[in-house]
Amino acid sequence: MEAHLGDKEMMQIILDKHKECAVKLTRLAMECTNFNLRNEVLRTLDMCLRHQHHLFELMHHMGWYQPTPASVEETSGLKSTIRQHVTV
Repeated sequence: MEAHLGDKEMMQIILDKHKECAVKLTRLAMECTNFNLRNEVLRTLDMCLRHQHHLFELMHHMGWYQPTPASVEETSGLKSTIRQHVTV
């Protein structure tokens, strides 16, 4: 018997694939030695991230994707961790 995917399930699959693609493109950009190719990968990554955000916004608007907001403690902890590991 064939399983039927609804709009919500199809959108979730597409969103997940965009996330996977963004991770792979990020790794590729970090390892790319050709400047022009790296820039093209970064442009593609930017497009992928914009598409992913659009999908997220649409799913959120439809009530299909409801992330749990981070607590103040979680946000503060993350900011602290980022400050420790990132030097500007």
